[in-house]
Amino acid sequence: MEDNELKALLERYRNGSATAEDKAFLESWYLTNNQSAPFEMPDEDRHEDVDRVWAIIEKSAAPQKKNNLNYGLAIAASVLIFVAVGSYFFIHLKNKTPQNIIAKNDIAPGKNEATLTLGNGKKISLTNTANGVITQQSGIEVIKSKNGQLIYKVLNTAESAVGDTSKTTWNTITTPMGGQWQVILPDNSKVWLNSASSLKYPERFAGNTRNVELKGEAYFEVLHNKKMPFHVKCDRQEVEVLGTHFNITAYPDDPNIKTTLLEGAVRVSQPDKNITKLLKPGQEAVLSDIGITVTDVDAEDAIAWKDGVFLFNDDRLEEIMKKISRWYNVDVEFKDELLKKETFSGTVSRFAQVSQVLRKLEALGGVSFHMEPRKIIVTRT
Repeated sequence: MEDNELKALLERYRNGSATAEDKAFLESWYLTNNQSAPFEMPDEDRHEDVDRVWAIIEKSAAPQKKNNLNYGLAIAASVLIFVAVGSYFFIHLKNKTPQNIIAKNDIAPGKNEATLTLGNGKKISLTNTANGVITQQSGIEVIKSKNGQLIYKVLNTAESAVGDTSKTTWNTITTPMGGQWQVILPDNSKVWLNSASSLKYPERFAGNTRNVELKGEAYFEVLHNKKMPFHVKCDRQEVEVLGTHFNITAYPDDPNIKTTLLEGAVRVSQPDKNITKLLKPGQEAVLSDIGITVTDVDAEDAIAWKDGVFLFNDDRLEEIMKKISRWYNVDVEFKDELLKKETFSGTVSRFAQVSQVLRKLEALGGVSFHMEPRKIIVTRT
């Protein structure tokens, strides 16, 4: 983050407008450095700590920039800002912090990791490939940036002209368990791909529609083009947009598909049952066995993952542990099946060690975790 962004975050904390995500970053820093957060602190003391920490950050900012920190470390820099400003982080958090999680089996959070599969079947590890142009195909230059982006740049050649769909080939970007990536498509639409997900798309958009296929979870910022609607196909569902911001969760092991709209308008349809729903900003469509249900929601909650935060709002423990399993690439075993239905609320950074996330859940009471190598055992307290 740049200095002005860091100062803006500090100012938000000072004036009381810091978001749950901001506070979650601070919680992560405290846990990482084995410090207990001062949950109650007079305003004057908190502001003195802000000033002290900012002075430290300014001294270390220059070498951090020279090192070209990656996305994860850039977020860590924002965590440092909040080190001594102490506040409330995890909703309903109790003062006790259980210590029964085995540190030696701890697991680091996910990172920018993905594989690109070209139309000819060639696979390219985006994790290990050097930054810069990685391939050129049909008038399209594919570029890997330094901050976890894959960019499709249309060259000024006849090859990239829109119209002939017969020559179009498809690329697929796939993130593993514990991976994430961002793609800038040939039309300049942006897609953030969560862990254990894949996006299939043409190397260039041609014809009358822009079609992509999704498995897993992704957040879309689609460039407006009235003459060329954007379609996202996933299992049992299709979403049509002109230009908008929305999130889709469509994991194969989830019974429902969720589409959450932040901006613009989208049409969600279930082709096999001829069901269609139109969403407005702040609404979420859930496709289940009974059809498509639309409800009003806080749409920002759906994209907390993109901003590096686990955000739970009366979520079932089964769903929470699925998210943890995908992001930390770890198996989960419930010793008590009824625990899956227990609900929890709170926020914690996705850049924390898995033990830190589990401690927050334990602090809410009623559940306990034991860690084995690449496995979490869930039991009732």
